[in-house]
Amino acid sequence: MKAETLKSKFARCRALIDRTPFGCEFTAADLAEFNELTGVDALAARHMPNPTYPSDPRYVQVRGPDGWDGVSWTNRIRAPNPKTELHKTLRVEIDPIIAEVKAALNVRVCPNPTGNAKCNGPNNLQVDHVGLPFDEIASMFIAQSGTIDIEKGPPGGVDTIRDRDLAAHWIEFHAGHATYQILCRSCNASKGKR
Repeated sequence: MKAETLKSKFARCRALIDRTPFGCEFTAADLAEFNELTGVDALAARHMPNPTYPSDPRYVQVRGPDGWDGVSWTNRIRAPNPKTELHKTLRVEIDPIIAEVKAALNVRVCPNPTGNAKCNGPNNLQVDHVGLPFDEIASMFIAQSGTIDIEKGPPGGVDTIRDRDLAAHWIEFHAGHATYQILCRSCNASKGKR
């Protein structure tokens, strides 16, 4: 039997999300299919408005042992890439710092530095790395540190660095190499990894 394609998996997942009204939990059959497609072991799942990106029509929250949390079903369907997963964990470790930076910079409208026609202006503002991109800083740290042991989070939760001293070292390393700017989601995405 032929393996199911990613395109088919995405279509199945979109269909089961779309047939669940906003604010409602998935049926038992849809939950089983969602868990099978994404590899999540959720106790329940629901179709909700996305608090960060209101235009996202297919935001899903899953309930694990620690309660409800959003999950990227598209990323869960894709086969995990160890480098991408490690970089994602490194991002999680600096999330509190990024939130502080965003508040401190207090930018209310995207400066649209590239003249992006799809600029979101005051909407969907994000912290972006200027100069050295995040991925380059993360790769430098990984090269310096060697193997980084990851503590897997609960379904729908986040993974963290197991060695908390190493996590603290990562946060310091990142702070020493990062320069920030505020861009809207569209300008940040159009900039790419530069």
